[in-house]
Amino acid sequence: MPDLQPLILINPVLTIDGVALECLMSHIEITPETTTIEIKTSCGTREYPGSVKWTLKASLYHSHDPLGTNETLTAAVEGGVPVPFTVTPSSDPVSATNPEYSGDLIPQPFTPISGDVGDASSFDLEWSISGWGTTPTMGITPVAAATAAARKAAKAEKAKVDA
Repeated sequence: MPDLQPLILINPVLTIDGVALECLMSHIEITPETTTIEIKTSCGTREYPGSVKWTLKASLYHSHDPLGTNETLTAAVEGGVPVPFTVTPSSDPVSATNPEYSGDLIPQPFTPISGDVGDASSFDLEWSISGWGTTPTMGITPVAAATAAARKAAKAEKAKVDA
C-alpha cells in the first residue's frame, strides 16, 4: 500500500464572489464550532452535540487595486446578501486529492487598514458560512473507475503482505 500523503497547502486558492484572492492571502482555514446541549436528569448530566456553525478564516493583505481585497470585500458587505466562495488546497485542477470547498459566506465589516509603518497592511477575515450541516460542502471529481481500481489493487497488495 502506498504511503499516505499529508495535505500541503501549495498555492491554495480562495475566491470570494468569483474573485481569486490567493496572491493576497497568507493563511486560510475552514473551522466548525459545535454547540453543546446539556440534559439534566435524576441520573446525572449528559452532553450531546448541538448545532454546527462553520466559519471561513483567512489572513489577507489589503489591496486597493481593481478586484483587490478592498473592492471585493466592500462590494460583498454593501450587497448585504450571502456571496459564493471556494477554497482549494492547491491551484491544481480539482481532484480527489485537491478538493474544492464551496458555499456562501455571510459578509461582515472588515478591518480597512492595519499594520506597522513600512510593512504590508493585513487583516484577519472571519465570515460565517451559510447552509453547511455537520460536514463541509466539498466538490471532488475523481475518475470513479480509476479510484475503484486503485482501491482493489491496494486491497490485493495488502492481502499479499498479510499472507
